[in-house]
Amino acid sequence: QIINNLIPVSSELENDHFKSWVRIAYYMNAVANGQEKASVAMIKILENIKRFDKESHDKKLYVGAN
Repeated sequence: QIINNLIPVSSELENDHFKSWVRIAYYMNAVANGQEKASVAMIKILENIKRFDKESHDKKLYVGAN
């Protein structure tokens, strides 16, 4: 469900942005379905948020970048 909701957004993202979104969605679904421990998934989610933010900063894709 989460992946389907992200398709319109992710189609506009850079490669690393897309990969980060997919991994975040994967771990959120995995926790919701009991396939991953929340403690492990939270670390992975935070790592991918960091990756997403770094890509945004490097590509100057944030409010106030220009």
